[in-house]
Amino acid sequence: MALLQSLIMVQDVGLWSGNRRKMDIAECYLATPVQMMRHRRKFQGSHYPSMLADAADEGAVLEDKWRRWVDREKWKRLVFHCFVRDAQCSMATLTNPTISYAELTLPLPESGELWAATTALEWKTACLQTHTDRNVKAPTVGDVIQDCQLLRSAYRQLDVPFSLTIFMHAFWALILEHRQLSAIHRSRSNLGGSSMSGNQNLLLSSRHQELVKDLQTFQMVSAEWLEMTCQDHMVLNLLLMNLHASLDDIQLFTGKDGEEEARRIYPVLQQWSTTSEARSSIWYAGQVIRYARQFAPGQLKDFYAVAVQHAAVVLWAYGVMTRAGRRQRSLSPHHSQELLWLDDGDSAAIQNFIGIGSGRPVLRNLQGSVVVSESLIDEPWGCMSIVQEVLRSNFKYNEAIPTVVENLCHLLKQVGDASWTGGHAWPSSTAAIVTATAIATTAFIAFGKISLWPQKEKVLPSPLKTLSPAAVASSDTFNDLVYQPDQFPGARDVDTPYGSTRVYEFGPEDGEKVLFIHGISTSCVTLCRIAEGLVEKHGCRVMLFDLFGRGFSDGVGDLPYDERLYLSQILFVLASSPLAWTGKDARLRVVGYSLGGGIAVHLANHLPHLVDSLVLLAPSGLIDARSFGIVSRFVFSSGLIPERILAVLTRSRLQQPIAASKSPRHNLPAKLETIAKAEAADPPNGEDVSPLEHRVLMYVRWMVLNHVGFVPSFMSSVRHSPLTDQHDSWRRLADRRPGSTAILLAKSDEIIDIDDYNRQGPSLIGGKENVLWRELEGGHDFVMTHSRDILKVLDEFWYSNSSS
Repeated sequence: MALLQSLIMVQDVGLWSGNRRKMDIAECYLATPVQMMRHRRKFQGSHYPSMLADAADEGAVLEDKWRRWVDREKWKRLVFHCFVRDAQCSMATLTNPTISYAELTLPLPESGELWAATTALEWKTACLQTHTDRNVKAPTVGDVIQDCQLLRSAYRQLDVPFSLTIFMHAFWALILEHRQLSAIHRSRSNLGGSSMSGNQNLLLSSRHQELVKDLQTFQMVSAEWLEMTCQDHMVLNLLLMNLHASLDDIQLFTGKDGEEEARRIYPVLQQWSTTSEARSSIWYAGQVIRYARQFAPGQLKDFYAVAVQHAAVVLWAYGVMTRAGRRQRSLSPHHSQELLWLDDGDSAAIQNFIGIGSGRPVLRNLQGSVVVSESLIDEPWGCMSIVQEVLRSNFKYNEAIPTVVENLCHLLKQVGDASWTGGHAWPSSTAAIVTATAIATTAFIAFGKISLWPQKEKVLPSPLKTLSPAAVASSDTFNDLVYQPDQFPGARDVDTPYGSTRVYEFGPEDGEKVLFIHGISTSCVTLCRIAEGLVEKHGCRVMLFDLFGRGFSDGVGDLPYDERLYLSQILFVLASSPLAWTGKDARLRVVGYSLGGGIAVHLANHLPHLVDSLVLLAPSGLIDARSFGIVSRFVFSSGLIPERILAVLTRSRLQQPIAASKSPRHNLPAKLETIAKAEAADPPNGEDVSPLEHRVLMYVRWMVLNHVGFVPSFMSSVRHSPLTDQHDSWRRLADRRPGSTAILLAKSDEIIDIDDYNRQGPSLIGGKENVLWRELEGGHDFVMTHSRDILKVLDEFWYSNSSS
């Protein structure tokens, strides 16, 4: 049995992975465990005879009876797990299930108290409490479908939450059967069916009413039970929605089988949209959205995410049809009508809307998004935006969204955008409407992929490659820049698979080797005063370089700017030197500033034998991401803002005048861009602007305009680089040799909350006795404004301590 359970678990993961290949493989083998259990007669009630504890059972007799009961109950629950999964796959793909409820003659799972018992004695006690009437047998799936009141009479004997789930998923087969029969009847009628078609229509209508009544009865029976979870409520409303709307027809209209089929199905959906059946379907779709909001964080995924998407498609179809019908009849919206919230509770107004169509249905956005606060159903773009927000908001901003959820969000966005594109000039004829839908959808998606999510170049060339020598020579602006290609001695360009890196290496060849790593938005020029001071006073051999996308280094267009990319760049830089910066006897000193500090932490952790001494200047890593603001985090990290639009916004923001925060410590910056600005900002507390600071600021603005890789590198670094939540990496610093690490912070830092760093940092790295921990004057740009103070600390750290 363990092997079978493992197979089923692997299939569960693959089915909802969002990876098409994995999903296809999982679907291909779904029948394997089903056939194995079917052939072993695990679906048959005869395999599960009643086995309950008697008051007289003791010792070995009780133990044996309990273990045999557990073994049979395990098989029973495994069978029903596969049954529910099979039904969910059927609902998601609108295909026939492989397990029929009619062949499941085994009883429903027994009480959760019995199943949770850890000893035979506990099981016996639970048996005597839950099975007071031994003549009442546990019902089967077929029994409760025939009479759902049996769930109430066997309430104490059954695992009620699981039984409710089983009942609803079994009921799906009845709905699917009715939908298929209706489709066949409609097809025959269109071909000129026999005189029996009228009777068949009456039979189908009667059957529909019976199914609706059965589900409504179940809804009333279960309403008083606390066991009904938000998942159960969602599935129940999904079933009712499917009873009133044909998702097969709606998928045909979206162009699933081509324009001809979409044109054929349009009149059917147009007629449907005017009926109470359609209004009932969007009411139940709204309830699916309502209960989706109640899911625990991180749980709105897999089948339940697909259910939300199905509800959204029904709302979309109704909205498009209503909008198109109103245009065809040259009607204006009834703005005076009452607004009705489909994602709220039932009311008399809702019932009036379903019955006679009075009122205007609306979907609300309760997630706090600024995109849209509410949307009429006949405004499909807004509805699709709200549903996307429902799906995404179930996951924390720094939590990876499951692939299947991400894919569904993109699909909803494309459908909503396509309907919005066509909605402003919606044609009046049926053929034109269908064609417009198909063309708008296809064209918008194609245009969006090309213009907003373009193919990324591997290498984004630096200004050394994009600006001609003549243009550089004649440009007064370039010649006035603080950073020139020959700014420092020992300049070279290092060719790598990711692009070229600008490197400077100078100082006595036998001096102590010091590597500098700069911050997110500037170049290595910000660290020049410290580097030149070490060369002049101590004869150090220093190496500075521009991170990818900054200064005169190329940008990387097709990879995330994370610690892996940066560490690879550093290794290429070190290996390019004619001197031995790496190897067994290398004693490398690393100075990392801001983002460079976060990168240096990873370098020291992964190559501890190489980094003999580590100095972190206002390092990133422990910055609280929440201090950046919800909007900025959403814009940079959600993936909803196309790259080109985000690049335009970022480029504009980085060119604006920069003034450092003059606010108190508790009022931290609210935008992620502030990190970039603080590295080249005016000094805090009214200090004078140094010439170097001002010229570095001018250089940042020049890079925005002239380095095609700068803005992409900044955006990607915000998303992927070690700026925040690096606590695990900092903990590894505790393993370093005591006295080999120094952390220098600025008292007026606009980015780093010193109180927060003082509270978290020392405990992570083994205590302040393990490192040199200092607070210096200045803001986040103190590497330029207070470089002398930093050099004094380095004198103490490296040259006054004999142990170093």
